[in-house]
Amino acid sequence: MSGFQVTPKNLILGVMQAGKVNSVPIKILAQVGELFGFSSNTIRVNVARLLSAGILESDERGFYHIRSQDNPLSQLVDEWHLGEGRRKSWKQEWLVCLLPDKRNQKGQNTSQKALSFLGFKSATAAMWVRPNNLHLDRYGCEKLLEQLGVMEGATFFVASDFEPKRLEQWSKFLWPIDDLQRKYQALGEKLRYSKQRIKKLPIDQAVVETFVIGSEVVNLLAIDPLLPDEMMTAKYREALTQEMKTYDALGKSVWNEKFGELDMGVSPVHLMLVE
Repeated sequence: MSGFQVTPKNLILGVMQAGKVNSVPIKILAQVGELFGFSSNTIRVNVARLLSAGILESDERGFYHIRSQDNPLSQLVDEWHLGEGRRKSWKQEWLVCLLPDKRNQKGQNTSQKALSFLGFKSATAAMWVRPNNLHLDRYGCEKLLEQLGVMEGATFFVASDFEPKRLEQWSKFLWPIDDLQRKYQALGEKLRYSKQRIKKLPIDQAVVETFVIGSEVVNLLAIDPLLPDEMMTAKYREALTQEMKTYDALGKSVWNEKFGELDMGVSPVHLMLVE
């Protein structure tokens, strides 16, 4: 049905981030897990691991809540709703990150993954770049990337004085523009088809489908490179964002019908990038 793989961890976090209630009993988490094929014991084990990792907290009643909603991954998930509002006009400037110490392979891998979340691409082994067209300014990007795990000692700056040939190569070849456009269109069609299916599905199946397909789309939109119009038309991404907003409302109603006690503010989704 989807390229998004549901795990007990991302299911638990997706549900708990979407609900308005302050805490959730393990009984409800186990009921949700069963719809996705996870045993009650599997859910309990994963809740215990999230507790040990400091991601969840519990109270004396056996209710659980996320320790802090103020985390960078939640920010990436939430901000897909802003759509093109995450961009600003491009002044032909580039945001550059220089990574230190190639010998620290673990730090390099974590840094590169974090940079990819904000649409950076590797121009050289040590230099990662992206158009400086995000509403988040250089200092905001630097702070967010540090939270996401970019290694200490990374250097960030804005520059524009690059060779024209190099800039042309970056614009044409660093980002998979054609592939992105095809994905926007294909996922838009998947959302439209799913919206019609859900009207006829039993509620349990509808709960599962909205989480899986919604998460697949959010995985694309949340960490989209948001390239400027000079490099790629935004019309297909804009269309997908609007489709997802209506799908989000549908998913919210489905989940509230099944699990009203969770009082969903949005349809539960989560990013594969946390795994």
